[in-house]
Amino acid sequence: TVLDNFIISKSNSGQAYLPPWLIIPHDVNNMEGYLVKMSAADTLIHCGNQIMPETYPITLYEGWNIMPYLRDTPQDAVEAFDEISLKKL
Repeated sequence: TVLDNFIISKSNSGQAYLPPWLIIPHDVNNMEGYLVKMSAADTLIHCGNQIMPETYPITLYEGWNIMPYLRDTPQDAVEAFDEISLKKL
C-alpha cells in the first residue's frame, strides 16, 4: 500500500503527519500545499469534498511558497502559472 512508502507529510506552516507514530496534528486545509516524502515512487490519493477552485484565491508571499493545486485534473505547471497576477502586498 501507499502507506508502506509514506515517510512524512508537512504543511507550509510546519505541521506534520508521521505515520509510524500516527501523529496527525491537523486537518488537510484547502488553502495549504503539502510536501510529501516517500521511500519509493507511488500514487497518493487524497479524497474529500470537491471544491470550485475559482472561489479560493491563494495568497502568495515574497520568497518561497508551498501552495495547493485545487483542480481535480492534471495541468502543465507553466500553463497553470500563466494567468497569475502579481500584486505587491
